[in-house]
Amino acid sequence: MKKLIETLRSLGIQIPEDREEAVRRTLSENYKNIKEVAKIRKRLEAQRDAWMQRAKIAEEALKGGDPAEKNREEDETMEFRNTVEMTNNSFCRIRLRAEYHHSVIRDGKPGTRAVMEGSEPKGAPHE
Repeated sequence: MKKLIETLRSLGIQIPEDREEAVRRTLSENYKNIKEVAKIRKRLEAQRDAWMQRAKIAEEALKGGDPAEKNREEDETMEFRNTVEMTNNSFCRIRLRAEYHHSVIRDGKPGTRAVMEGSEPKGAPHE
């Protein structure tokens, strides 16, 4: 506060000694220096950024659902796809085994070329 009063005096504004204390009190209530303003600005910008982030999350939740829920649904979808793929692979292995055993019983030779290639052996009955 002394710097401000000295600045006023350097500009030619004279403050009487008896009024100096009142001027200091009034200026301290209404005056902020650059450091104080920067500190307040930084705090307010942090609050603004936090609110903007919350607003963005809320908009996304309204637009396409909760991001956490979306991630959980994607995980469940991937898990389901993996299960379906494993089931299909198991089914294909079972089917190939059945075709192999069918060819062994019919032809008397294990692993005929037709079964290995995944096609019907010659003369096999169609199901």
